[in-house]
Amino acid sequence: MTVQEAILVLKMIETHGSLPTKSKEVAIECMEKQIPKKPIETEHFNCLNYECPICEGGLYYEQQYCDECGQALDWSDEDV
Repeated sequence: MTVQEAILVLKMIETHGSLPTKSKEVAIECMEKQIPKKPIETEHFNCLNYECPICEGGLYYEQQYCDECGQALDWSDEDV
C-alpha cells in the first residue's frame, strides 16, 4: 500500500467524537508530508532562494526535508 492509498483509506473512515477525528486528521497530515513536493523558487535582492510549499520556511538547495515542518521535498526538475 502506498502513502496515497493509505491517506484515501483514512479519509473514508468515519470517526465519532473530537478525539478520533483530530487523531485521523493528524495522521493524514503526517502522511501527506511524506509525499515529496516541489519547493517554491523566490528571488530576493537578485539572489535565488527556495521556500517550503507548505510552511514557506527557507530551504537550502537539494535539502531532503523542510527544517520547519518536515515536508519531504522534490528537486527532480531544473525548474523548481
